[in-house]
Amino acid sequence: MRRHATAVHGLSLCLSLILSGACYDAASSSLPEASLFFLQAETSFNVFSGNVGGMPNAVALSSDSIYIAGNSDPSGGNRNWRISRRNRFTGELVSAFGNGGVIEFDPGGGGNDDLNDMAYDNGFLYLVGVDVAPGSPQWRIEKRNAISGALDASFGTGGVISFDPVAGQFDNLDAILTNGSVMNICGSSSTGGSGQQWRMERRALSSGALDVAFGAGGVLTQAAGNGTQSRCWAAAADASSLYFAGAYRAATVDWRTEKRDRATGALNATFGAGGQVNGAPNPMRDEIYAVKISSDSIYVAGLASSPTTHYRLDRYDINSGASVAAFGSAGTVDVDYSSGADNLGALVLDGANLYLIGSDEVVAVDRAFHIERFDSSSGAAIAEFGNAGVLRIDLSPGNDEATAAVADGSFLYVAGADASTTPGGWRIIKMYKSSGLY
Repeated sequence: MRRHATAVHGLSLCLSLILSGACYDAASSSLPEASLFFLQAETSFNVFSGNVGGMPNAVALSSDSIYIAGNSDPSGGNRNWRISRRNRFTGELVSAFGNGGVIEFDPGGGGNDDLNDMAYDNGFLYLVGVDVAPGSPQWRIEKRNAISGALDASFGTGGVISFDPVAGQFDNLDAILTNGSVMNICGSSSTGGSGQQWRMERRALSSGALDVAFGAGGVLTQAAGNGTQSRCWAAAADASSLYFAGAYRAATVDWRTEKRDRATGALNATFGAGGQVNGAPNPMRDEIYAVKISSDSIYVAGLASSPTTHYRLDRYDINSGASVAAFGSAGTVDVDYSSGADNLGALVLDGANLYLIGSDEVVAVDRAFHIERFDSSSGAAIAEFGNAGVLRIDLSPGNDEATAAVADGSFLYVAGADASTTPGGWRIIKMYKSSGLY
């Protein structure tokens, strides 16, 4: 791992050229650490937290930090919420956050609690997922101070909103985006038994209160075939619209993308068929896990299950929902890399580049990080990245999975599960986004 000899949180730095011989101390000085960024020669890193279990599901950046959030499972069969804060330049844990840079807890008091997504906005972290406190999965939202990790008492009840949309049934909260002074969140709620429908909410960032101008009292539900996999997995927004993506169940489980009015949540009738674009029916389970937008396009990525589980990336016109024929093959890049199951973790849109992040199973029971870079206009692989556009990182003899990513400046930050320890650990790699080197 390459590092540079610069500031580490909690240590005093003598910056004689800047502060006329005085020592800078992060704990006592009123000078923002952000003002010292130009002293830090940014480079790549590769850091690992062993024996954590579970996997990260989301990453977010601030000016000086990278946050990694997801599920830990150190004992097996009891997933907890875990958030860590690391220095964006060195990868070191920031000791001022939580306990030595980590917050880990069991919100449901036993059973499997899932932290599924996270957003950073104006000094706060917004975390969404489920806990099983009532005995079945219920929605959970938290707001935390991004410096210390402390819950914000002005939000919800003591920093937490936890509720069960349909008591005693399986309800899933999967995605969040912050959008001005509000958040939009989406997942699913039960229609009775194992059946699911899409559920979308709009809430105030300050208090967590529902925005009654959106949907019915701040809530929208959308029938999606009533299957167990009928679920909204991802969300994006521009100045006028919201974009939700996931899966619906007709005869089979297939892709669905929606475009809605940002203020009211109403479907945009000029997009697709009545505001929805449905993927072509396939014989097995297909699900969208990520949606990104540009000024003229919507990119959706997820899994297709025929003939084997693999990545798929589609590009739609942002106004009509029509497939963009110039992208890939008739609007689709279909990536079936191995004969095993290849899983999608994240999609990153970075200007002219798209990055698909996940794992492949070239070798059975030895999954590897799998990252691909494409031209966002044509869908062509970018040969200078990795090996002909593909970067594989096999970290251990077990199953390693890249599950979350974000890009900034010259770098791509990729987080995932690494089976090098028992239980496994969390790895975060900061690589050059042009080449994949780290």
